[in-house]
Amino acid sequence: MQQGQAATPSGSTPVMDFGESVYGAGGYDSISMGVVGTIRTTGTGYLSAPTGTSRAYITFSGMDPKNKYVWLKPARQSATLQPVSACGATLAVSSLSAYNFSPSTKPSSYTIGTSTTFAYYPEGAGFSATIQLEGTPNKTCIFDATLAGEILYLEKKNSGGKYSPLDLIIRFKVILPDSFSHDENAELNFGTFCSSSSQDQTLTITPSGTVGGASVVCPASADISADSFTVYNPSSETFTVSLPSSATLYNGDNTLTVQNFTSSCDMGCTTLNGEKQFGVGGTITVPRNAAVGEYVGNYTVGITY
Repeated sequence: MQQGQAATPSGSTPVMDFGESVYGAGGYDSISMGVVGTIRTTGTGYLSAPTGTSRAYITFSGMDPKNKYVWLKPARQSATLQPVSACGATLAVSSLSAYNFSPSTKPSSYTIGTSTTFAYYPEGAGFSATIQLEGTPNKTCIFDATLAGEILYLEKKNSGGKYSPLDLIIRFKVILPDSFSHDENAELNFGTFCSSSSQDQTLTITPSGTVGGASVVCPASADISADSFTVYNPSSETFTVSLPSSATLYNGDNTLTVQNFTSSCDMGCTTLNGEKQFGVGGTITVPRNAAVGEYVGNYTVGITY
């Protein structure tokens, strides 16, 4: 490899995983990760000490042993990350930095390769950063963002070579304890019925979204879906779901009734790794000669530990 050219990073895009914290548990307002994965919590805030963290690093192959100098630098030192789905908070990333390999700081016998041991940095070049939650979450927040081209790397600093960009993934999960939420874009949807003047029509949707007990004239199956909710609890807690006996759907002055609500947690469920998702289904009966139009309504779901 010629002097000044960038080395080849090996493996997948590096992931800096800050693990997960419980919001409202008291403790800290910022979390820092060092180049060897050391976690430091600072400040007085609402985040618990994180669990399940892992450091980000890259290894290099194809580098000329005579030019064993990797220079890494962030394209920027701060960023604001949006959650995977809106949760009332964002993640501020600051102090993004990288560890550099240099002949002046490492013994001359060290080379850079996929199987080389780098003393206290066995996997390769590492990164560090600090994160801080901005805003108040209204449900569990999941951050899984790619900082495209934000790490720049080069052999031999000031050699005249061109920096090559490297993506970096940052992950963090903030659990809102003892809460549950309606999953985004989920709904209990019985689809579209063709009008019938000769028979009542009945359609049952199971909590998994499959259709059962159908007596329907040409339903639009593509529209049919079960509803979906997620329970969040940092402990492995068992809970049950309560559902109404019926709910009314409205189309102006016209109404339809949904009955026999069921959930995938009718026999109880347990939150694992902080959360548990469950589905809700039900049965609708459309009388013959029912008024044509869209029927919409609401129903109440509760959980009990």
